Amino acid sequence: MVAVPAGGPASASGGLDLSGCWLAAPADEALRRSFPTPELDDSKWQAVRVPGHWRQEPAFASSDGPFLYRRSFEVERPSGGARVWLVMEGVFYQSDVWLDGSYLGDTEGYFFPHDFEVTEALSSRSEHVLAVEVSCPAGGEAGRALIGSWGDPSCVDPSYNPGGIWAPVRLLRTGPVRAASLRLACTEARSGRAVLVVSAVLDSAQRTSVEVVTEARLVAGTGAPDGPPVPGALASASAVTVKQLPLVAGLNRASWRLEIPSPQLWWPAGAGPQPLYDITVHVRAGEAESDSRVVRTGLRQVRTRQMAFELNGETLFLEGADLAPTRRDLAAATPEEVARDVELASQAGLNLLRVRSHVGRPELYDAADSAGMLLWQDLPTLGTDRWAGRHQAVRQAQKAVSTLGRHPSLVAWCAGGEGPAASRFSSAVRRLPGLAVRAPGSWLAGLNVRHAFERADRSRPAFVHPGTGGLGRLVAGPPSALALQRVAAAWPSAVRFVALSAGVAGPDVTGQRHQAELVRSEVETLRRLHSRPVRGFSVERLNDAEPGVTCSLVDYGRRPKVAWHALAAACSPVVVVASWPAPSYPPGAKVRFDFHVVNDLRVDLDGLTLEARLSWPGGGRRACFAGTARRSSCSFVGKLVTVLPSSQDLVLPGPLSLELVLSRDVSRDVSRDVGRGEEGRRGEVLATNSYESRVVPS
Repeated sequence: MVAVPAGGPASASGGLDLSGCWLAAPADEALRRSFPTPELDDSKWQAVRVPGHWRQEPAFASSDGPFLYRRSFEVERPSGGARVWLVMEGVFYQSDVWLDGSYLGDTEGYFFPHDFEVTEALSSRSEHVLAVEVSCPAGGEAGRALIGSWGDPSCVDPSYNPGGIWAPVRLLRTGPVRAASLRLACTEARSGRAVLVVSAVLDSAQRTSVEVVTEARLVAGTGAPDGPPVPGALASASAVTVKQLPLVAGLNRASWRLEIPSPQLWWPAGAGPQPLYDITVHVRAGEAESDSRVVRTGLRQVRTRQMAFELNGETLFLEGADLAPTRRDLAAATPEEVARDVELASQAGLNLLRVRSHVGRPELYDAADSAGMLLWQDLPTLGTDRWAGRHQAVRQAQKAVSTLGRHPSLVAWCAGGEGPAASRFSSAVRRLPGLAVRAPGSWLAGLNVRHAFERADRSRPAFVHPGTGGLGRLVAGPPSALALQRVAAAWPSAVRFVALSAGVAGPDVTGQRHQAELVRSEVETLRRLHSRPVRGFSVERLNDAEPGVTCSLVDYGRRPKVAWHALAAACSPVVVVASWPAPSYPPGAKVRFDFHVVNDLRVDLDGLTLEARLSWPGGGRRACFAGTARRSSCSFVGKLVTVLPSSQDLVLPGPLSLELVLSRDVSRDVSRDVGRGEEGRRGEVLATNSYESRVVPS
């Protein structure tokens, strides 16, 4: 019997772990013909670590491969109807596999497991040699290969090659019937009932019938209402279902429903707890258990319409950032480093991470489940020839659903398409003829991938591209607050979900301040357009996969930049904002500021007082407003309109500053008439904000 824990289908307890010290050598035509044979003398080959990337080895630090890998091992011969499977959990990017000189098959795709049955080969002897040829296209030469971020020069140095066996290699034992794959889809989740659709592929050695028992157990310490929090402990079974299935020899597909009464629902952070369930599937052939799987999941229901996301019936405003790979050498990223990225996003007040053009380590998705961080998952198609690689992209979309679909934090699939990047409008115009030729094929390929996601998983939405693809792609640089306002007024559907560009910032103070001001202005503007028409945004990007001067909000050492702090302030649950000021005003100009209060809390806020102070050298204006901010909304408070003094009354140029203080006084009944210009007594300060401009000669 093989019991697979929450880590997923490829992470099994039992069997033999073949990770550790392997031998490797650069591939050439002569060596390719002999390296799979057990008799080959490999005593002069280079020792390498698996899991790992070949560039982590000093001897291969500058090589693009391909490489030949060998591993000798001993294992007990299978008996009594047992079957044995070789599972390669992650190979970057393509490989051909031999065991004892016999060809097992090939693999393509880095983020999901590949398996081969080796029962017959292991029955003939006890000593064996596993041989693998691994190749990986480098940087811009990806072609049809789906390597995503590793083919994006803005994320990973194009000269770097991530090739290698980056995840464990295992031998697993089962009975005559194996659960080859298992998918979970939560199609209904409410207070009275939750429904899980379980889809499995059962690999049977012969024609037979099996009994499949499925159990759901709430994991204590993740939302169980009774008893002390014991992380990882299991409560009694919440639901059980038994199915009798006839099987033919080979692969059999089956699906069934598991209804869970009175479920504990999974919520994003700030909206509720994150209870998790262990779903155990036992496959019994005759009197013995042939295989079993344990998959950890959460119960929630996702719905979307025109980019408005609902989770368990609650509408969400998505505040997110793009997530790059934790490290470019994926095998070297530790669970703590992966979890740190999720923690930094949570501390910045975000509720979404867009896993941009890559699939992360398993620890990323487990950390997001525990933290209540929502994930938007791209397929790693960036930089590929989408039309030529569309069939492989469809296949890997289905594999992504099998590998990641159990995670409640994952709320959307995306084909990973991006609009054409252009630093200036004129550059985009010059490239239009070429883009027009490639666009239909790229768009159709994206539709194929989206349909593949929809067929494999009906519990989540799937998209061709992420929102608007970045409004800054048709203007000179990232969009300003004023540009966002103009686009929202002229074309509301274009800003339902906005992919923002943060601008590049290095260690210098000036660059970081400019980036921070840009991020703050963009995010405040979009939050001010909360639900009318904006449904969310994602900032490019949170982290770096390697050291460099980039647009990330935290550097490679995970030290927050000034822009991270600006984002955290702009994404506070309660924030007061003004319409963004112009860079400068002439003397005697009429200025107007509109004030809004954004309340992302799940409760109304009564008894609020907003004090606004506009000041310039030698004078200023003050206004005070009182009222209520409704839950999960943006409320218009009022406006301040004034005429600046003439040039004779000012020392030019001079600063123009606006300060806002939002407070709550619960000691008296404050008028609910938002916008009334009365002075209120200040109580508990909920939020502050400030804006700077200048008065300059006309």
